[in-house]
Amino acid sequence: MPILSNVNYNQAATGTYPRSGILTEQLVSLYDIVEEKHMPQLISRYGKQHANFMMLFRSMGREEPITATEYTAHEENRIHASIKVKNDATQNTEKASVDVVNDADYMYARVGDIITLPRYTGATNWGKQAIVTAIDAAKKTITMKPVTDYAFKTIPAGTILAITNGAFGAGTGQPPGTIVGVTPRQFQAQIFKESVGLQGSEFVKEKWFKVIDDGRSLPKWYTTGLGRAEYLLSLKMDGAFTMGDHNHSGLTTIANDGSTVEVMTTKGMIPWIQELGTTADVDGGFSKDVLNETALYMKRQGVESGLALCILGDRLMQSVEGEILDNLENTGVDYTKVENTVFRGNRELSISWNFKVITTGGMTTIFHVHDNWSNPVGFDSADLELSECGIMLPLTNVKDPKTGIQMPNVGLKYLAKDGYSRRMETWSVKGAGGGLYVSDVDRADFYLRAHYMFTFVKANQAIFLSPGVGGSLS
Repeated sequence: MPILSNVNYNQAATGTYPRSGILTEQLVSLYDIVEEKHMPQLISRYGKQHANFMMLFRSMGREEPITATEYTAHEENRIHASIKVKNDATQNTEKASVDVVNDADYMYARVGDIITLPRYTGATNWGKQAIVTAIDAAKKTITMKPVTDYAFKTIPAGTILAITNGAFGAGTGQPPGTIVGVTPRQFQAQIFKESVGLQGSEFVKEKWFKVIDDGRSLPKWYTTGLGRAEYLLSLKMDGAFTMGDHNHSGLTTIANDGSTVEVMTTKGMIPWIQELGTTADVDGGFSKDVLNETALYMKRQGVESGLALCILGDRLMQSVEGEILDNLENTGVDYTKVENTVFRGNRELSISWNFKVITTGGMTTIFHVHDNWSNPVGFDSADLELSECGIMLPLTNVKDPKTGIQMPNVGLKYLAKDGYSRRMETWSVKGAGGGLYVSDVDRADFYLRAHYMFTFVKANQAIFLSPGVGGSLS
């Protein structure tokens, strides 16, 4: 928990607080105009004012266009399953069979499968083999017989029986095939909006920049007031990508034509992980043990890339620096692999994000402080305290088993089609400032709109790091 108290994060001159309305005398420059591939640097007394996920994923190349407001990806289920004992199953006679009811809505086991017995109370048969001799699919029951001379004793309810082998007699037929299903994951795009207004006289005072992209001068100009609005818009997007949730409550609004329309919202990282992944307790800090356990968890969930992005609040990052980076010898880090995998070989871009990297337990972890989680009037407010939290994300590409499409396991999609893009739209309604006027009012209004969805497949492989939650990596 924070040591400091009674900190006033809103020290500002009277009349200069952020507020709705037309910007007049309070315009300040918030953005440096830099190449698009670089994160804009904000010029203000509060530094970068908490950079966001949109710029991070864009820099990593995990952003792509899509033509629909809803998108469905598919995850292949495990191709192998175990048996969970529903009720106590008892057999005290050596070599005798026992019937076991599977506590699942499916039956994976087949005749001829061999089960390796686990440890359970009252039995000394750990590691012994049992063969499946019969199956009653309707009753979800398997009959298994010892391969050697032993008795099952009582197999307690909840025991997990792993299928590790299989054996068949000469002249017998083939076992039935298995069916591997897919689980659909549905994502939807959210519309984000922001506005800024200028009175006519402000155009004389306002700073405008000519846009430079990779050394080329483009026929576009950028205003500092517009930069502020764009930044506020990106904060909304960051909030959605972090903790947004799907609208399942029938939330609607009235469109300008009088029709009723659904307010679509995108689901963010933390809700996806809380639903499908796991949560680790980091109340004692981010220790070497936590790092090793997270690596083991991801491997057991099928992560093969050996690369994970650990996004942290700044308070949890302090723990990482004190407990891991300063005290753990870090050898074998392939920085070229990190640059190529995460930033498409762009070393300059990699350096600009100030990552810290460590390899342990066969997993290379890239640590990154997410500035917006330290926003004292946002995610790090007194009752949210996201600066003490983190997310462990494997970085990999996955193939949709139904469509065959390759996609990043985590990323962003924006609406675009036939030359029209809703990635970050900007337009104006002007009665001042020069150019074509469509209003007789001495002002100009600038509007921004973005249409994005957050996509996340294999969320079961990810970990939410939170203090005092009592979670476990199991």
